[in-house]
Amino acid sequence: MSQGCIFALVLVWGLSARMIGWRQALGGHGPAAVGVGTAQPIQTRIGRVRRVVKYAIAVIATTTFISAPVAADFIGLSADLVGVNLVQTIPGQPDQPDTWTARIYADFDAADHLLSLSGNGTNAMLWASDSQFYQNTFGGPTSLDINEGQFGDLPDLQYDSWLTIGAASQDANALQEIGISWAAFNSGSPLYVPNGALFTTPDATQGVAQDDGSGRYRVLVAQLTVFGTPATKIWGQTNLLWNDTAGQTHESFVEFSFANIPAPGAFALLGLTALTSNRRRCTA
Repeated sequence: MSQGCIFALVLVWGLSARMIGWRQALGGHGPAAVGVGTAQPIQTRIGRVRRVVKYAIAVIATTTFISAPVAADFIGLSADLVGVNLVQTIPGQPDQPDTWTARIYADFDAADHLLSLSGNGTNAMLWASDSQFYQNTFGGPTSLDINEGQFGDLPDLQYDSWLTIGAASQDANALQEIGISWAAFNSGSPLYVPNGALFTTPDATQGVAQDDGSGRYRVLVAQLTVFGTPATKIWGQTNLLWNDTAGQTHESFVEFSFANIPAPGAFALLGLTALTSNRRRCTA
């Protein structure tokens, strides 16, 4: 099994219902306690972590199917143009800025289930642009921070930049994250994640790809507003962990770059070269 598969699978399964058992194995120290000092000897903590990793690998071995055929496939990332110059005001700027807003999707050829976007020791996750991202004061870095009920009073909040898995607002949103520092992204700079993930647990259905009516199955993964004209490029890379319709787990890596996105109703497919050479099935 690849290092990336182990990392991503441990995140998704280990941070679902099994997290309770893991915290007990770690003496009660879950992710919320990271950075908090304890009196435990380092050898004791390492031993417990080793037992946790062995447990995670055992879980993976019992929940994947080595001989199962691939029922569907990840196609790539696509982007829809939401609009140009939608943001009306920027604090401290008297004139309306040049911006463009896009929604980015993970595309599949069936109703597969996206579980996580991540960076790991092999491939970091990166979301960047040739300019800066627009960040609304009343929003945040993920869709959990987007309250659609505020759009009437704060119309520019609709065009905030954020990442997600499937959900465009905080409503019925089971999104979780671990190991991500959002400070740079919140200031409009690139998001760089060398070892962390945005994820939902397997029982959350918001990551299941939906047919858009044209035979494409898509999962929303980001909304990004960039300062500049539509020629200003958005680019980056990410790992994706997903289950096909037969329940087999896969890891894909994709690099993406897009600008001058066609008007709504058109479609831009991106990142196929990197995808073709970096897709793998996660098996024990």
